[in-house]
Formats: sequence, structure tokens, C-alpha cells
Amino acid sequence: MTEFQFCSGPFWPDTDGVGPLLVTTLVETAAAKLAVKLADRSVAGTRALADALSQIASPVNSPGSGVGWAPSLGQALGAISAAQGEGGLERAGLSLFIDHVTSVYPVRFELDLGTTTRVKVGCMLLPTSRTVEVDWTGTTLFLGGSSFTATAQITASGGIGVVETAEIPEDGCRLEPAGRLWVVHGDWQDYHGILSQTASPKDAKRLHADLEGAQELIRSGAPEYWPWISQMSHTVLPAAPPDGQFASGSARDIPGAITLSAGAGVLKFAESLVHETAHQYYFLASRFTQIVADEPGRTYFSPLAKRQRPLDKILLAYHASANVLAFYHLLRARGEYRATDAASYAHALEDHAGLDRHLRDNPNLGQVGR
Repeated sequence: MTEFQFCSGPFWPDTDGVGPLLVTTLVETAAAKLAVKLADRSVAGTRALADALSQIASPVNSPGSGVGWAPSLGQALGAISAAQGEGGLERAGLSLFIDHVTSVYPVRFELDLGTTTRVKVGCMLLPTSRTVEVDWTGTTLFLGGSSFTATAQITASGGIGVVETAEIPEDGCRLEPAGRLWVVHGDWQDYHGILSQTASPKDAKRLHADLEGAQELIRSGAPEYWPWISQMSHTVLPAAPPDGQFASGSARDIPGAITLSAGAGVLKFAESLVHETAHQYYFLASRFTQIVADEPGRTYFSPLAKRQRPLDKILLAYHASANVLAFYHLLRARGEYRATDAASYAHALEDHAGLDRHLRDNPNLGQVGR
């Protein structure tokens, strides 16, 4: 059996143990940048929100550790990305504040979001409103809008906030924990602007159970992948399967969120968590550097997509397939690999080989791409 050696860095599981430090640093950096930008605005509530974000940015001076409900690299990148557009500053700041609310002293304010929009904050997706009333007592979070109220009881455990109970309006969505991940329950079609058919309540419940089993399989059979996944991906959106087939997906502009359809079983879910998280790390790298050189008009056949694709999409697929192969090798090494898994492994091996031949001697790969 081939022995895999993981490289240090974001493309592969990093055994140096620097992952949590990187996540916390990015969360604190995002909070600090948002605090500075919001402090200069005259919009109602922004001064109080900026002060709260400053506490997250400087955890030494706040009651918590600077890490909130579901600390993840994807979460921090989402806030940084949203903060780049003026229209998203208030929403980005509010979401980051609620995600890390246990690091903030009690506070009450009313925030003007600047436009009437559906409110996505913390573990809740709420109905449309232009303003949001916020009241954080230190244990209870109250949110109110023009047509809704929502409350959450939160306790801190090791600096990480845990939602004990939450009450939201019927036309809102809620995020429920499934192991280390959050699963969106309700109609999430406009969650972060994603347009897709949501899974039925029955399928969402089924997905919830398989997702917990998939995380346990990763922890026991491929523990090298567990911190790598959990520090990046934190939200799962249950989707209706297209034409009855299993599907998963992620997007560059929605860090930390993965769509999955129900019914594929524990192993496929575990493989998909590895696959989609690999995409998330690729998207992360693409924000900071050019991974491949432009090749206008040139395409290559992708065995995964079954169609011609540009070089960056070939490398994106290759990175995911290579991680899936490494995941299967780890399962085999620890005796978690069953004879019934042979077809999945053979399929992953074939996909990897088909992509590898396009990349091995390709001169248009940048240093990071190689």
C-alpha cells in the first residue's frame, strides 16, 4: 500500500497543530477590520457593534476567548469577504458578533442594516427586516425585527458558546448541531444567496443522522482529516437530490458552507466532507495568489464533470480527488475500509489518474498550484 506523507499547509491536513491558531487569528483580524470600518459610519447601532467587535479582536480584554459558536476558517473568511463591500458591513459585523457573542460583555442596541433584507445571523436565518434589535445579557441573546422576534439561550464551554435552546419564527431557518457541524433546517434557498431546492424535512432528518456517522468515521478512521475539516467547514445545507442522484457542492463566495443531498450513506458523506473541504481550501488559496496561469480558450476533459473544463477547474478537481484517495488509504490502514468500499475507492483512483495526466508536466501551474 502506498504510504502518504501529508505536506504542511492548507492544501493537505497539517500535522503541525497550527490550524486552530490560524483560525483564531483570522477571526480576530476580521473583527478588528470590521470594527474600524463600522466605527467611521453614522448608521444607527454601528458604534455599539464596533465596540463589541473590538472585544472579539482583543480577547484578553473580553470575557471569552475570542472564539464563538462554531469557530472556523470559513466563518472568518465569510466575514472578511462580506466586509469588502460597503453594503455588507453591518450584516457582516452582526453575524461575526453573534457567532462569537460569548466573547462580548452584555450589550443592547438597534442596528440599521441599510436595506430591507433577510437576516442571516449566527445560527439563525430570519425573516426580512431593515433593522434588528439586539440584546445580549451574557446568557440570553434576543433579536427583534419588523416582523419577528428570536431568542437563544447560550452557555460558554471552554470559551466556545453553546446554544442550549432557540426560538425563531416559523418562516425562519435554524441551524442545529450535527456533531461538530451545523445543519440548516427550514427553507434556506436564499441562505447567503444560494438558489437551490431544499431537502424535504424527512430527508433533512436522514441527512442529519448520516452526517453524524460520517464525522465519527473520519475521527476514527482518518483522524488527520478531522481538524482540517472542522476548522474550515461549519454549515451543511440539505439539498434535494437532482434527478434522484446524490450531489454535493460548495462555492468560493460562501466560505464554510457545503450543500449535501440525503440518502448516500455514511461513507459517501465522509468522502464528500473531504472533497468539498478540499475545494474550500483551494478557494482560500485563490483569494491570495494566482494558482494557474490564464489559458484563454483551452480546456481539458474532466472525468469528474464528464466534460471539458479550464485548467483551474482541473486542478480544483485534482486537489479534491487526491485528498479523497488519501482519506481512503487512511481508512484502509486503520481497518475501517470494507470490501463494499472497493467500488468507491476504484472510482476515486480512476478520477485521480484522469486528472493527473493533464497536470503532471503542465507549464501553466504556478508555484502554489504545483
